[in-house]
Amino acid sequence: MDERDFTQKEFAAFLETTETTVSNWMTGASSPSLDSLVNIAVKTGYSTDKLIGHVPRGVQVLKKLRQQSAETFAAISSLLPDEAILTAAAREADEQQRTAAKKKRKTKAHGKKP
Repeated sequence: MDERDFTQKEFAAFLETTETTVSNWMTGASSPSLDSLVNIAVKTGYSTDKLIGHVPRGVQVLKKLRQQSAETFAAISSLLPDEAILTAAAREADEQQRTAAKKKRKTKAHGKKP
């Protein structure tokens, strides 16, 4: 059952309560009693946990682990060199290799040992 398919008046009739009561629940002026919550749960098929916004412990743990993983990843990422630094270091290493290779060829061409 999806209460969004109902007007407040229809929902109140469905729950066997008054339109004013449903209106007060919807606006936050009052909250359903425990008996009303059980009645709503039974008639709508929603659990009372879902109706009151309770998140099961397992879901809370998973959300916390997900958040911690994201924080850990961010912390590790902050310790790693910036991509620009890595790119510059790679270019410098390539240049050093090219320079060493040129020097080796030049020495070899003149018959000298490196």
